[in-house]
This record gives sequence, C-alpha cells and structure tokens, in this order.
Amino acid sequence: MRCLVTGGSGFIGSALVKELVTGGHSVRVLSRSITPNAIPKEIMRDVELITGDVRDLAIVDKSSRNCDYIYSFSGIVDSDAANSLSIDAIDTEITGLQNVCKSSKKNNIKQIIFGSSCAVYGDNGATGPLSEQDTVQPKSHYAALKRMGELLIQTYSNEMNLDYLIVRIFNPYGSKQPKNMVIHRFFEAAFKGASINIFGRGDQTRDFIYIDDVAKLLSVLIDRKITQQTINICSGQDFAIRSVAEMVINITGSVSNCEFLPIPKGRENAEIKRSYGSTSKLESLTGLKPSIGLQEGLKLMYNNIILDQN
Repeated sequence: MRCLVTGGSGFIGSALVKELVTGGHSVRVLSRSITPNAIPKEIMRDVELITGDVRDLAIVDKSSRNCDYIYSFSGIVDSDAANSLSIDAIDTEITGLQNVCKSSKKNNIKQIIFGSSCAVYGDNGATGPLSEQDTVQPKSHYAALKRMGELLIQTYSNEMNLDYLIVRIFNPYGSKQPKNMVIHRFFEAAFKGASINIFGRGDQTRDFIYIDDVAKLLSVLIDRKITQQTINICSGQDFAIRSVAEMVINITGSVSNCEFLPIPKGRENAEIKRSYGSTSKLESLTGLKPSIGLQEGLKLMYNNIILDQN
C-alpha cells in the first residue's frame, strides 16, 4: 500500500513510518521540518520526504497524490502544552485536517486514519476500562481540540463519502517522546538523582502503551479493511503515577525519591482521576493486542535512552 503520514517526523509518526516500511508499504512523509534522526537511517532511502505545512492545501494535494491511505498525525500531542492553545496549534489541527479531507476526495484516497487521544473521554466517572461507546467529555483545551477533529472528519465523511478511522491513543511512551512528557521527565530526574515531582498524591491512574505497540497496531489497521470506526489504542491496564515513578527509580538504580506537589492553579478542574482503555474492540477487529507490558517497556526505554546518549 502507498501511505502518506502527515506529522511523520514526530514521536508517533516516525515510529509508524518505520513500522509501515518494515511491513513492505510505500511511505511518504509530510512534515514542516525533519528533525535529525527522526526517521531511522536504515529506512531513510525507502521514505519519500516532503517538507511543507499541512495547512497548505496545494502541498497536501501534491503529497497525497497516488497514495492509498493517509495517516493524519500532524496535530499537537502534548496535552500539558495544549492547556492554553495557540492559534497556530488550532489552525494546524483543524485547517490541516480539512485539507487532508479535501485532498482525499480529490485524489481518491481509500481511507484517512485520524490520530485522536484518550483525553476526549475526560473524567466521565467510568469505574472500569473506557470503551469507544462511552461518553466523551473533554476537560482540557487539547481534549476539546481532538474531539473537534473527530467531529470534523465525521462531517466531511458524510458530505464527501470519505472512509475514515479514528484512533484514540492512550499515553504512548518511549525514548524519543517529547522531553516534557511525564515518563521522560521521570527518567531525566532519576538520572540526575533529583526529586521526581508529582502533582497531587500520585494515585491518579493512566493507561501507558509502548510506542512500538502503538506503531504496530496502527500499521495493521489498513490491512484489516475496517471502515468508519473509532478504536482505542491502549494497553487495557492502569497504573498509578506514583507506581510508574517508583518503577523508573528501580530500573535506573537512582537515589531519587518522589516529591508530591499541589496541583497548579487552573488545572484542578482538568485533573483526571482514573483513565484506562478497553482493548476489546481493538482485539475483535484486528485479532491483536499490545504485547509489551509497562515494566518491560520502561526497561526498553531506559536502554534506548542510554544508547542515544552514547
């Protein structure tokens, strides 16, 4: 298959590109800039790189020509940075997705896979794992923007008869994730022997999924002929933030300890107590589920950080 990945030099996008190439697909990447080592050297010759802005319709038209599928991953991924959204961030997410939809219609794209987030669920009071049928109630600007993207692609689908998948990704982690994301911050503090800062009591839980599992699951979607569905990409397990910090301390052999801080003003109402996803629909549609547990994933992340530093 011929695939365009917008945002293909980002954390999730670059891992997906590697997985698609490994799976024998032809891959084109559209990105504002290609950061050093974003695309692994061993696959660079197999990837067509286009530098451009997804908000430029002509560029998206050109990039998607002769493609079968578009993975739309050019939006922001860091929910902390997105609590006060810039016009640029909103424009990239919304105008960029509009351009992807318009170009898909023009170029007869078979399907758009839109990268959304578990953040859209908010804190909906669920006592068990979140399923795709559960109520969505975004509690942050970032979550609201992702929900807007979901509604936008569904609207364009109705208007233009486009096929799509919405993937709600739960807390991906790995050595190349942005440095201000929670697990990376934990490792950085542990390497320095500094206190690991945790907001609140650390008993809030999250569903973390290793980046290699994310890429694998995203790549198989185009082989399964799944249409117009919303799918959780998650591990199906939740871990307290405090427990994750303790795992990092143990893996690194650090002298760090956890320091619990008040939740910053303005974020109290956006705080989510418990969030983890159901893998039932993912398993039913693909026959697959994540294979890397949190402890193993953290060890892999640690080893890769060490390799990158040497």
